[in-house]
Formats: sequence, C-alpha cells, structure tokens
Amino acid sequence: MDPLMLIGSIGLPAVMAIGGILAWRATRRQHVSEEREMTSPAWRDTSLDDWRRERDQQAELERQQREAGVGREGLSEGQEREADTQKKTHTRLGG
Repeated sequence: MDPLMLIGSIGLPAVMAIGGILAWRATRRQHVSEEREMTSPAWRDTSLDDWRRERDQQAELERQQREAGVGREGLSEGQEREADTQKKTHTRLGG
C-alpha cells in the first residue's frame, strides 16, 4: 500500500473524530457557562439609592412648604397678573 493512501484512509478519519470530540466538548462548556450566567444573580448598582431617597424627601418637604405658604390670595393675585399680561390683539392680514 502507498503511505499516502494509508495516511488518508486512517489519519483523516482519526483527525475528524478528534475534531468532533473537541467541538462537542466546546459546545458543552459554552452551554454550562450560559446556564451559570442565567442562574447567577445580576449585579445591581445601589450606590445612589440613598441619595435618591434623600432627594425625594427634600423635594416633598419643599412642595409641602410651598403649598402651606401660598394661600388663596397669592393664587388670585397671580391669576390677575397673568390675565393682564395675556391681552392679545388679533389682526387679520390679507383681503
């Protein structure tokens, strides 16, 4: 037998079998790592939670102070001033 023919008939199937086994192991490893990623808890950034709570409380206090400080008189004065500034004249252009 020719040595080249012997390498082709025995070596090529052996290389293909080894490649198939390596590909199977690689996909199995990838599948296992994907499962770990899905089951592990996601990382969450909580560094600004306290600041947000404090900011919301401060905004609520300011809103309550403004609500308590402005009476009905303040609202009516503001409405009158706004009505005075909103007088508009309409001019028709064209024929």
